[in-house]
Amino acid sequence: MSPRVSVIIPVHNAERYMDECLTSVQRQTERDIEIILVDDTSRDRSVTMIEEAAATDPRIRLLHTTSNKGAGHARNLGVEAAHGVYLAFLDADDFFEPTFLEEAADALDSYEADLVITKSTTYEVSSGEDYETGWTFVADQVPSAQPFSYRDMPGHIFNTFSNVPWNKVFRASFVARHHLRFQEVFRTNDLLFTCSALVLAGRIVTIPKPFTHYRVGALTNSQATNERQPLAFFEAFQALHDVLDEHGILPEVEQSFVNHALDGFLANMASQRTFEGCRTVFEVRHTYDQAFGISSRPTEYFYNTGQIESFRKTLDDDFEHFLFSTLLDTRIERNAAWERGRVIERQMWENFHTAKDLKERNRELEANLDELNEARAQQEERIGALEGARAAVEGSLSFRIGRTLTAPGRRLRDLLS
Repeated sequence: MSPRVSVIIPVHNAERYMDECLTSVQRQTERDIEIILVDDTSRDRSVTMIEEAAATDPRIRLLHTTSNKGAGHARNLGVEAAHGVYLAFLDADDFFEPTFLEEAADALDSYEADLVITKSTTYEVSSGEDYETGWTFVADQVPSAQPFSYRDMPGHIFNTFSNVPWNKVFRASFVARHHLRFQEVFRTNDLLFTCSALVLAGRIVTIPKPFTHYRVGALTNSQATNERQPLAFFEAFQALHDVLDEHGILPEVEQSFVNHALDGFLANMASQRTFEGCRTVFEVRHTYDQAFGISSRPTEYFYNTGQIESFRKTLDDDFEHFLFSTLLDTRIERNAAWERGRVIERQMWENFHTAKDLKERNRELEANLDELNEARAQQEERIGALEGARAAVEGSLSFRIGRTLTAPGRRLRDLLS
């Protein structure tokens, strides 16, 4: 019998995070799963760790690539080997919340959907901070009615849910029917698979809860090695454009696609880790612009006007002027940051002196309070002494005799009053 969910995890030198990643899948409340780990020629202890886990958990399967071809190739091997009704994907440096697979599969069952999309969080390696990732699930653009399809949001389908597969679960028969596969490149290998699914799915359902923790600052993910294929993103967007055109969908979703392609160019330019990688991306700007008709559209066509202004600026510059203008922008931003820092520093010292004055005033008030408490204690002591004296008088024989002799007079006084 097929497992309910197949979880596919590409692995490449991920020993630092392997245990947390794999444990988060093994401890899922959905127990009817298979865990397919595809080793992409790791040279560390990743394989050993997986083999040790597989020895005690029969749900774990380990596959191997013949050479290092990236996460896209590894995921495809996992898809081809999977037997699950549903397919989930996780990167080896990320981890799931315990109820993710169960809640996702339940939603797919309930709505008979092809695809479920959830929120996620970003986990900062350096600080340990974990916060909601807005760009993978833009909540205010999600249709209120469930389920839905791209036709309910054609202008924002690619700008609402992002390319990543790890906050989504796919119906396996849907993936097979449309022959969906990841591009076998080192960068943006998930765009074609995920974005094709977004427009080909007849029924999409969402769960507005964060289930996947996306780790940033790790050196094992594809973003950390994008200098190997700096133009892979261009290849990915071109392939998606062809799919949209082939299915006659492009006219409906073109604004969403163009905005996504613009964002993709600028993001890849900014994320290059080498001078040559940055130059390579910059030099295809005109070809990229012509391929997708970006700069010819009016400014109001774009959801972020700052992005189109930046892109048009690159079209008018050569690489040296672009770098120099970027340096000037950086200098302006640096000076603005320094000024903000000075304002914060002034506020800090003002707060420090205010706090110092309040501390001194507090000491004075505490001293006054001590004096008042001492005076109150003395008064209470005096009152206690007087009450003791009164009790002694009232208890004396002479006081009782006096009360008896004066009783008729007190009664007559009461009558007359």
